[in-house]
Amino acid sequence: MGVAASPDRANIYGWHFECSSLVLMDAHTAFYGRYIDDCLVIVFAQNEADVLDFISQIKFDECVTE
Repeated sequence: MGVAASPDRANIYGWHFECSSLVLMDAHTAFYGRYIDDCLVIVFAQNEADVLDFISQIKFDECVTE
């Protein structure tokens, strides 16, 4: 498990990047959920290309969004 504070630190780190990316306030975001380091975003879009464009704009430091 590691250090007892590891989950708290991971959540604070994730919260920091969520706030700086503004993914939570975007009109295209229908649902955003995160558990430690896994994220799920449900997006309103007309087609797959629009979704991929929206997702590519979300930057969490050096993390990869797919």
